[in-house]
Amino acid sequence: MEAEPLGCASLPELKKLRSIVQDCLSKHLYSSAIFFADKLVTLSEGAPGDVYLLAEGYYMNKQYRRVLLLLRGQNLLNANMHFRYLAAKCLAECMEWDECLATLGECGDDDTSEGDSGADGSESISGWRGPFESGGPGVSMEAAACLLRGRVYDALENRARATHWYFLAFARGPQQAPGRFAVPRDSAPPSWILQPIPHVHVACS
Repeated sequence: MEAEPLGCASLPELKKLRSIVQDCLSKHLYSSAIFFADKLVTLSEGAPGDVYLLAEGYYMNKQYRRVLLLLRGQNLLNANMHFRYLAAKCLAECMEWDECLATLGECGDDDTSEGDSGADGSESISGWRGPFESGGPGVSMEAAACLLRGRVYDALENRARATHWYFLAFARGPQQAPGRFAVPRDSAPPSWILQPIPHVHVACS
């Protein structure tokens, strides 16, 4: 009798396994999350959302190099903004500043990265747009990427560029802010945004 192929798990089984992974992540059981997410990626035959869950487990467990190896191995490093941002975060943790900026892409002040089709700068991959689809107010991927660029330039001691990206992150973050809470794109940065941000360096796994 032939063994049943791993990739034929039923949809309810995959959903249950995804719930277990997400529950482990929420309880900071990162090693357990990685264990189950690795099985999930195998059973779902590398579904992008499941690869992202595994990468998220590696990231939270400070295994930054493994995140990069995983995304490159699955050809998802440049798949959409969610994957690029996670990869860039790992490169920043490893203090590889130039590669971090290259991964994010130097988009223009009023443009999203070329090839992205979503409103938040993420394109759909086989029906998976990303882990943040609540529909409510929150920080957009565009704002998060601007903030990360600012931190990278801050680490490179390029204060002018850092201030530029910090302010863009501030301006683009509260996108749903009405009336007097909205930030005009052409306004000057507030004085508090010019203050240096302390750095905490973590050894790269």
